[in-house]
Amino acid sequence: MNAGKGLGEPGRAAAGTTMMQVSQATNLRWHLSAQRLSLAVLVVQNSVLVMVMHHSRNRPTGSSPRYYASTAVLLVELIKLLASLVLTTHHTWRNRRDARPSELATLVFQSVFAPDSWKLIVPAALYTLQNSLVYVAVSNLDAVTFQVTYQLKILTTVLFSIVLLGRSITRRQWLALVMLTVGVAVVQGSGLIGSGNWLERLTLLIRGETLPTSGAFRGLLAVVVASVISGLTCVYFEKLVKDSLASVSLWTRNVQLSFFSLFPALFIGVLWQDGASIRRDGFFVGYDALVWTTISLQALGGLVVAVCIAYADNVAKNFAASLSIVVSYAATAVLFGTPMSLQATAGGMIVIAAMYLFNKPASRPQIGLLPVSQEADREKSRPLLVELIPLSHAITMGKPKVVFLHGSGTNADIFRLQARKLHALLEPHFHLIYLNAPIPCPPGPGVLPFFEGCDPYLAWLDDTTPASEQAFWAGNEIANLAREIRQLGDVVAIVGFSQGAKIAMEVVRRLEEEGSSSSSPSPVKIVLSICGTAPFHGGLIGGGGKGEQDPEREALYQESLKRGVVKAESVHWIAERDPWKAESDKLVDFFDETTRKVIRARGGHHMPLDDKANEQLAKLVTEAVKR
Repeated sequence: MNAGKGLGEPGRAAAGTTMMQVSQATNLRWHLSAQRLSLAVLVVQNSVLVMVMHHSRNRPTGSSPRYYASTAVLLVELIKLLASLVLTTHHTWRNRRDARPSELATLVFQSVFAPDSWKLIVPAALYTLQNSLVYVAVSNLDAVTFQVTYQLKILTTVLFSIVLLGRSITRRQWLALVMLTVGVAVVQGSGLIGSGNWLERLTLLIRGETLPTSGAFRGLLAVVVASVISGLTCVYFEKLVKDSLASVSLWTRNVQLSFFSLFPALFIGVLWQDGASIRRDGFFVGYDALVWTTISLQALGGLVVAVCIAYADNVAKNFAASLSIVVSYAATAVLFGTPMSLQATAGGMIVIAAMYLFNKPASRPQIGLLPVSQEADREKSRPLLVELIPLSHAITMGKPKVVFLHGSGTNADIFRLQARKLHALLEPHFHLIYLNAPIPCPPGPGVLPFFEGCDPYLAWLDDTTPASEQAFWAGNEIANLAREIRQLGDVVAIVGFSQGAKIAMEVVRRLEEEGSSSSSPSPVKIVLSICGTAPFHGGLIGGGGKGEQDPEREALYQESLKRGVVKAESVHWIAERDPWKAESDKLVDFFDETTRKVIRARGGHHMPLDDKANEQLAKLVTEAVKR
């Protein structure tokens, strides 16, 4: 490893790297908008699906029976299963290009039927229960009351996001969510009015007064419970995907969900609910091009929803789905000449206003470290892409500096995106510098498919064996890196993720050792370790949270620990569901217990996602610098 190259990587001669940098910038701009792109696709897909499905279920069929919804549901799950299986096979192949077909099949099988795959039985069963309750509700309520009341799932999704994911919702966003629920209910209700006023009919139901529909209370209870289950199921799946994204790909989770969903779709839907009719008329009765288009759109929607949940969240997905309802009504009016009622127009305007209100940027919290000049304010308008600058330019920057060290299998550009929330909070007060590691390596856990094409993927050291890691620590690489970080001038903090965290620890330890024997103390006042891993995996074999002691690694770990601890302040963000949690606990031992702070949080092996968590980390960094 050449530490000079690692630090100087951003400042290489332009002639040698122009094409690669342009290619990376293009890829990163696409990945920056991938979240919005998936939501946009969901809006279009849902809008088209509403119109196509409505036509497929309500067009005249003459004497021929209409297709059975249960068979369509089964085929949707089967198509989703096959598509996700292809995608997870491709993902596995990218990480193991040398694997033979039989080995590749074994790896895919092991990933799909891993010990924790049973967790997907829960959402599969809940989805089935939800569909059954919807069937009960539809059978006992008129269409208007059902559609309006079922929008409660928007609010239940948010409530479970707060409880299970620790998400914070401001008062303004709560108002937007209530507006969204009302707006969607108005649009849905206006399109189903037969006679009378739907709001009056819903009010009568809530008051317990008689409705023409039999079993009204039973239907209302069913739709409310279905709304609660809908929110719980969506958030449970989101939590499962995001907590394990570092070790289990999104498409593997989708394979597992589709596989377990096949059983209730087959046994409860096809055999129990419509078994007699299907035996009489046939499985594919009523199928034509329109029906297959409907099924294909539903399957596509399932895949797009998975991407939205992984890289956005269920709240954003609900906004996209709500907007699609408005779009579908508008498209129906344009394409088929069906006029939109005043209620539908008002509801659509409420939905759009709610989306603006929810996503309106909040004022940036003032951390209160340094006064920000007008010139510094102008720096906020820089592109989101990481600023890769030559060392000579970095030295001239006036603000104190924070260095970011990425984890293994990523790079500075990717880490800039992963740390964007923390970056936005620190940027007004610090100059932020992202360094590239020098060793090419395979992409790290959870990097693909979202950051596909953002190579090269880099690592700071080869820590796969005790010998290779021992050779790294014994070499000059860390000393060179520490020297060049000192040359940057006024580096007051280092943020390290995963492997980058132990590099940060050793760099600061070297700076403090040098400072104790010279008149140049270490400039670093705080180290922020996010899901860090310890030298020699903290004495654990192979990493990955296996918890198995390795005598050789343990001896080397203890020997490294004897060299002394880092005296600078440190903050250790340790995620309870991180597969490398045990290694994160071991890294804490390398920091002075009187100046370290350990934060245990929910989540997996990734940067903190919650706004409040990032505000807390930014505040700890700035307060340490002030002291």
